[in-house]
Amino acid sequence: MSFKIIIEKILTSNLISFFIKKFTNFNLSFININYSKISPKTSARIFFGLYERAETKLIKKYIRDYNNILEIGGGIGITAKYCFNYNKNINKYYIVEPYSINLEIIKSQNFDFNKIRLIQGCILNSNSELKNLNFSYTKPVLNKYDKSIILEKNPTTEKVQILDENFLLEEIGKTNFFLIIDCELNPSLFISQNEKLFKNCSGMICELEEIEKYSIKNQIDLLTKHDFELKEKLGRVCFFVKKQ
Repeated sequence: MSFKIIIEKILTSNLISFFIKKFTNFNLSFININYSKISPKTSARIFFGLYERAETKLIKKYIRDYNNILEIGGGIGITAKYCFNYNKNINKYYIVEPYSINLEIIKSQNFDFNKIRLIQGCILNSNSELKNLNFSYTKPVLNKYDKSIILEKNPTTEKVQILDENFLLEEIGKTNFFLIIDCELNPSLFISQNEKLFKNCSGMICELEEIEKYSIKNQIDLLTKHDFELKEKLGRVCFFVKKQ
């Protein structure tokens, strides 16, 4: 086990995690965070800057140049927190997230909701005739014996709308936007099948996954063919800009 992993295990131990969740409302970047609906270990990871490290580094470095943002896979809203912290001039921030439990956590955060549009839905790599997908997850609940966070025994299932290019175009309009992808979506396939939408995409941060037959290198090459230039890569997380 590496020294880095050992340190991370210590920082996210039960005692430290519980203390952060119970007694703090910020992280080490002095960003205000409401931990009340977030699990203790995730709270500790957010507090110490271990949560989405590569993405937050790129956001800190580049996001100030982009004032309209579309985030696909909004999670619990921490990426959005960093974006608003490092760019005070954001006009509109669109968050697409399939899980209602995550949307409730985002709603609990101290955002200017005049600037945020929350959209429950999912986006597929390729166009589909399906209108909805079933998403299952297990809710975290409080253990009444030792007050720790545990998962419910039975998963919760909810039907989620599949969003297409026309829906997103209607939401965003003709405004230039910056894209953040943090889900199992192949950006190169998504762009190739939604070219109208991406005419106005000026750049993106995305975590590339080995999806289907597409290697990470192959995805970067395909994005280059769609006029996106790779500017920085931290592990699998990449920052692209639209070629002028």
